[in-house]
Amino acid sequence: MLRILAIVLGAALFTGCGAKASPYQTITLCDFERTADPVAESPHYDIPTALKKPNYTNHDFRWNTSGYAVMEPVTKDEAKLAKNKPFYKFFQGKTAARVRFTVPADYKKTGSDKPQTWETGMTLATDSYTALPVTDWQPYHYLAFSAYNPGEKDQRLFVRIRDSSSNMTQTSAVVPAGGASILEFDLKMLEDSRLNTKDIRALTLYLDTASQAKDPVLVFDNIQLHTGTVEERRKAELDAEQGADQADEDEDWDSEDEDQSKQAPPVVSRPSGITGLSSAAASSATAAP
Repeated sequence: MLRILAIVLGAALFTGCGAKASPYQTITLCDFERTADPVAESPHYDIPTALKKPNYTNHDFRWNTSGYAVMEPVTKDEAKLAKNKPFYKFFQGKTAARVRFTVPADYKKTGSDKPQTWETGMTLATDSYTALPVTDWQPYHYLAFSAYNPGEKDQRLFVRIRDSSSNMTQTSAVVPAGGASILEFDLKMLEDSRLNTKDIRALTLYLDTASQAKDPVLVFDNIQLHTGTVEERRKAELDAEQGADQADEDEDWDSEDEDQSKQAPPVVSRPSGITGLSSAAASSATAAP
């Protein structure tokens, strides 16, 4: 017994000397890592296959779109083959969601009957085929996700949230053109709009493409809820990395330049504006018409 206790205490002391755990909590709503299983998605004609793999949606790409948005998986290998290093670095897993948002010209004439607004987007809900996995958002303070805009125009992305009583609120932020960003939204807006934060039923992401000539494309990844901001979580990660480096007597001092580059702030877009950009890039960041 004493020997076991000594081992446990030793392990605890050893763990205490390592990197400090982040004080912030995160839960993932959709990371787009589950891709479609061809067998499960196709009709079965034989009983053994049907029993082994019944027909059901078992992937992250069946959000409700009303047919106005097309979602498909895009892989990190695809970015590598294209030799697109910024896009390659965007991935935090193997896959992300590439979404093409339609414009009115795809469905209507562009003459006098051209609509003034054209909402095209996608919804992750408790009743969508890919279901919203978490309805109690009360413990979390921020909604954040990664976005990549390969186009030449900034895109204003609208975010709408609905609760079990169909109460809704929405906000928006700019997805900067030509690269990756993190979009972050303060969930205090839910309480301000009197939504039931313990029973959230749907999250909608959409663009108003009425004034655009061609279908814009955006890539999304890691839609998550957090208790800390991007900056707070990044600082906690850097502090943990610094603590691990100090504990390592064999630290490679030649990697100093690389470490500094890792500390470069990410591009963060909020309803209040864009941060993390150079002054020149920040001054040129404008929403698409």
